[in-house]
Amino acid sequence: MNPVSSLKKRLKTENLDALFVSHPANVSYLSGFSGNESYILVTRGKDFFITDFRYYQQARLELKDFSIELTGEVNHFDLIAGLIKKSRLKRVGFEAKHITYGEVGKIRDRLNGQEFLPVFDFIEDMRVIKSARELEIISRCIQINLTALKDLKNRIAPDKEESEIAALMEYKMKLAGALRPAFDTIVLSGKNCSMPHGAPGARPIKNNHVVLVDSGVYFNGYNSDLTRMFLLGKIPPIINKILSVTQMAQEIAIGAVRPGITASVVDMAARDYIAKKGFARNFGHSLGHGVGREVHEAPQISARSKTILKPGMIFTVEPGIYIPGSGGVRLEDMVLVTEKGVKVLSR
Repeated sequence: MNPVSSLKKRLKTENLDALFVSHPANVSYLSGFSGNESYILVTRGKDFFITDFRYYQQARLELKDFSIELTGEVNHFDLIAGLIKKSRLKRVGFEAKHITYGEVGKIRDRLNGQEFLPVFDFIEDMRVIKSARELEIISRCIQINLTALKDLKNRIAPDKEESEIAALMEYKMKLAGALRPAFDTIVLSGKNCSMPHGAPGARPIKNNHVVLVDSGVYFNGYNSDLTRMFLLGKIPPIINKILSVTQMAQEIAIGAVRPGITASVVDMAARDYIAKKGFARNFGHSLGHGVGREVHEAPQISARSKTILKPGMIFTVEPGIYIPGSGGVRLEDMVLVTEKGVKVLSR
């Protein structure tokens, strides 16, 4: 069943006549559209794709099963309200997480008694299980990412600036086939590695440093997210120690992945090991997150997550240990939950 058909089934279950989709990742997921500034109104019957002049020709080329509605002389609030009234819809949901209070008010002000109701995660719940085609594309993202990382390895050297290495990594990803980076590449060296999401600067890399590279590829509507550590010269003993602990924590967590368990079990597998080794206070973020249409999406792999792992879920496993004044280590791979357990996609 395609995503739009699945959504229509959910609408019937929830006693809704339609859903107004405003989140770009969800618009892309339902339609396959690769442009921007667009909305979808999915009804139990006809479906409407709403965009402006800049994307009209592109929409006509890429979309087959939608009635394409063009904004211009009529703003999109008037157009959306008009479609709701023209289609005789009574109960219409909207994505509460992805639309402002003001926008909701402007649409409601244009309706004549129709209900415009908040809903949560209808499409995100669908996106969490990847299809075979999605797995194929994400695997391609990962391979592009790995190719660029391999090419980068010999270019990381003393006196190169962090920002220079970050720019080079993004260039390497594009050469390997990426449309663009999935996010701004993070490159940190030495003591700067103690900042989990620090920004690369003009700081020169020095010998006897570790270098953290957190990068991702965007390709064909999907993303990857990988972190690797590069070692230059003789590494300080404390960094060697936390690198060893982080490697083992990641292996333990990956080994815990299987369908039917809660995501918190995977997080705690790594967290408990890191705590046992004396670094509980130095691992302060969640273990991982889903990757797909967005770099960060469901499922969340955290100590508090109640999500039950299911086959088809793809997420990162990224334990890290960060010691202010000394440095830090993070290792990040992407895994797939299978029918019997787990498959590491990024090795």
